[in-house]
Amino acid sequence: MDSDRLWKEAGKPRSGPIFAHRQSCRSQYRHRLRQMQNTSVDFYSNSLHDALLMKDGVSIWRCWRYKFENKAKCTQVDGCVNPDVIADKFSSFFENTFTCNNPGRAETLKHEFAMCYSSYCGLPVKDEYHSDTELVSTIIGKLEHGKAQDIDGLCVEHLYFCHPVISVILSKVF
Repeated sequence: MDSDRLWKEAGKPRSGPIFAHRQSCRSQYRHRLRQMQNTSVDFYSNSLHDALLMKDGVSIWRCWRYKFENKAKCTQVDGCVNPDVIADKFSSFFENTFTCNNPGRAETLKHEFAMCYSSYCGLPVKDEYHSDTELVSTIIGKLEHGKAQDIDGLCVEHLYFCHPVISVILSKVF
């Protein structure tokens, strides 16, 4: 940093002893950074490997989280820090995003679907298979936490901690 500051004060020369000293310091700095990155990868890869060999689940996940999980937590959304206000902002955003642009066309499509559905010959849907918002909400509440994520990166905690409107949406999907 000192050599860079001196180089800037000297008018950023492109040759000479000040320039050569700055380039040398810069090269040493970059080399040291690469060295530390490689050491970090080797160290945690070795500790993860050791934990796997010992079949110690706690140590495995501790190493995994330390190495791969992002430690930065979002503390505010759109300038708000109150969780209820943030949840309402997310809710209103997705409500506005997923509303139909053309109510007339939506009604036409709904009518077409009803016409096709009336002649549908699939298996009948029995009342015992009917799901409602309360059932979906109850099932989400009973799901076991701490399980693996699916292929899209979603886990039980996403459903459990999201806005309650998810139960309404999922019941309509089901």
